[in-house]
Amino acid sequence: MVIARRPMAGHVNIVTERGNDCRVGDQQMDKCLSYTIHQVSSYSPNYPPNRILEDNPNDSNSRWSSESTSPPQYMTLKLSRTAIVTEILFGKHRKPHLCNVKRIKYMTLKLSRTAIVTEILFGKHRKPHLCNVKRIKVFGGMTEESMIELLDDILANDGTPETFTLKHRIVSNEFPCRYVRIQPLQTWSRAHHKPYNFSLWFVELKGRDDPSLVKDCLHWFDEYRQREAIRLCLKLNAVFLTSLRKLINLLVNDCAEVVHLVIDGDYDSVEELLEEVCEKRLFDAYIRRQDYRPVWRRLIPGAKSVRPGMRGGHQMCIDSLSQLIYLFGGWDGTQDLADLWSYDIAGHEWTRISKDTFIEGGPSARSCHKMCLDPIRKKIYTLGRYLDSSIRSIDNLKSDFYIYDIQTNRWTLVCADTASMGGPALVFDHQMCMDLEKNSIYVFGGRVLSSSDERMAANCPEQPLFSGLYQYDANTGQWRKLRDDCSAAAGVLTGGHREIKSRIGHSMLFHQKLRLLYVFAGQRQKEYLSDFFTYNVDTDEISVINDGHKSEVPAAGFTQRATIDPESHEIHVLSGLNRDKDRDRDKDKDSDRDKSANEESVKNSFWVYDILDSRWSCIYRNHNSIHVNKIIANNITNTTSGDCDLTTGNTSTAIAGTTDTANDGLSGAAQPCPRFAHQLVYDHINKCHYLFGGNPGRNQNPKLRLDDFWTLELKRLSGKELLRLCKRLVREQAFREMIDRNGSKAIQYLQNQLSQTFNHSDPEESRLFQSLATLIFRTNEWSPQPRMCPEMGSATVAVEPDLNYKNRTKVFDTIVEYFPEHMTQPKANLVDLVLI
Repeated sequence: MVIARRPMAGHVNIVTERGNDCRVGDQQMDKCLSYTIHQVSSYSPNYPPNRILEDNPNDSNSRWSSESTSPPQYMTLKLSRTAIVTEILFGKHRKPHLCNVKRIKYMTLKLSRTAIVTEILFGKHRKPHLCNVKRIKVFGGMTEESMIELLDDILANDGTPETFTLKHRIVSNEFPCRYVRIQPLQTWSRAHHKPYNFSLWFVELKGRDDPSLVKDCLHWFDEYRQREAIRLCLKLNAVFLTSLRKLINLLVNDCAEVVHLVIDGDYDSVEELLEEVCEKRLFDAYIRRQDYRPVWRRLIPGAKSVRPGMRGGHQMCIDSLSQLIYLFGGWDGTQDLADLWSYDIAGHEWTRISKDTFIEGGPSARSCHKMCLDPIRKKIYTLGRYLDSSIRSIDNLKSDFYIYDIQTNRWTLVCADTASMGGPALVFDHQMCMDLEKNSIYVFGGRVLSSSDERMAANCPEQPLFSGLYQYDANTGQWRKLRDDCSAAAGVLTGGHREIKSRIGHSMLFHQKLRLLYVFAGQRQKEYLSDFFTYNVDTDEISVINDGHKSEVPAAGFTQRATIDPESHEIHVLSGLNRDKDRDRDKDKDSDRDKSANEESVKNSFWVYDILDSRWSCIYRNHNSIHVNKIIANNITNTTSGDCDLTTGNTSTAIAGTTDTANDGLSGAAQPCPRFAHQLVYDHINKCHYLFGGNPGRNQNPKLRLDDFWTLELKRLSGKELLRLCKRLVREQAFREMIDRNGSKAIQYLQNQLSQTFNHSDPEESRLFQSLATLIFRTNEWSPQPRMCPEMGSATVAVEPDLNYKNRTKVFDTIVEYFPEHMTQPKANLVDLVLI
């Protein structure tokens, strides 16, 4: 029997219950073990991980499928209780499938309780499948950080479930597990030279979880690991022991001041040290490791104020120094636009600078063009556009290049055809970046527009052409081609230097301080790219960060929008239209303007790339894409034409000329609905993003475009905030010890010093502060209780003098977590280093 409970929104938490304890004499037989899905590396919204709980080989949708095709992917299972796991069974589709796993990413399963896991069963679809896993590894252990390899084997690409015996003995003794990690390494699709997502259809664990048996096995296993660790230490010779003594002395000196807290209870000295640590920015390393919390707010202008209409494929740029945002052109679902707008961030007001720039000597109506802004010289550059194939001719396929002078409100045609001056031909969905130091513009990628007459004259096949990398020197007005298009992957060495694969719908950003162009993702015909590389504008060198085969990166797609913060060395990416390789969605979509995507494929996620640590982190995913048509329809019904609130099912509470301040995060709060062909700009001074418009990909209304305007702030703990929380822990411990010695002094301390470390506007902190006051009147009832805050962990309450040392130690252990690693004891456990 399988009981699968639907997960709460935003969580994957599935529980299975199978079988009962069976005994023969005094020996417990193996049984099906209860577990939850604890962690998964990625998953396609169409194939969530809870599908592996049901053995349904006749249903091709009854499976977990990873979002990425690149290993490692994994799944970790957590047993309901500790057990001895002996077998694992993998279910399958009834027929072979190219997605069957051959070699595995990962999924983490949590057993309902610790058990001895002896077998695993993998169910399958009733027939072969391209996504079926071929090679697979299984790991198990008491914690996620310390696991033992239990299995490394090959699955057949057929419809027969397979059971594997797992390693569950060491030196003839059984060891228990609480977590089981399943890591696919390869699918059967690799044999067809085309990567597919990893899929698991059904998983069953067998083993023994009798508490008395598991307790004995766990006790033996802990002793075994301790004994092996000691044996390894005994192998150290005299030379290494001398180095060990020096290391111990160094660590003691680094933490000597903090030890005052534990030994002497010298809280003043500890606070002085904490202030010094904060001043020297030693908390920064910890803060950088913390994920951001996104806060969306919708900006709604006043009832009488003007604003841009609904559109997609438009362009925006921001002047952070002047606090102005500029918007030009786009496609409203029926026609191209030629209006130019500015938005005053301080005044919350839109101004229409020009109704038609072409009449005023500027560019004609267009979409899928690109703009960049020079905030020093106050100029805006625009290049490129999209033309429908029905109206293309040799005469109108010239690449005009314009400059807009912000101070004089005047357009200048720099060049009627950049191709004739050594620059790019007419392109769309390209990228432009401004180099302020050299007063140069870099243009990369985009699809070259050509007419049928040109192709016939040149005897060219109907293959799309892509533009290379160009530099425009604004000082001299000269164009220079830096790299031509290369059909091979970016980073391939040709003729002594690396080539670049051109594409559309990609992102390109310029880091003014590092002098690097960052390029990633995009589309080239029917290929969706997820590579990531840099181009050094000074040395003409290309460096590959990711060749497209790493798993912890944004999914391959196009029309994502990206920004860069040169001060924090971070890249921000809001994904647009992603491609699910399990679906047949191979229609050619040429431009932002003409994409009418399947609603299941329109999904937004927000990623941050830490340039210094070379690390991607996903801030949030918007998986409401399947219901996006219903959401949009509901909002249109309740609003007037051209003024629809397209949020993810939440009513906006914003008032005219203000922001939606009701939002304090993503849980149950308003946020933009999934979209593509939108625009995103970043104010690096005030650390705020601005998003406008786009295409929601509504099949029933393909001409619908959006006109909503949003801000996005990325929040996380600051150094001063972390200092406050550390002081709060220290003063809270001092207060608890003070109560017994001097009650009246403790009250004054609570009202003054301790109160200063609380944010009384926060309901949770206010409640905690009030609970501390009650301790004065019930000292005899105290017992060690953990006090927790989201960022700080816990500290233990104690009044007995003999417990003071223990409670100070716990406060110390919490605080040193925020210190640099070289100033604290190693986080790794020596016994975890023992190979088993």
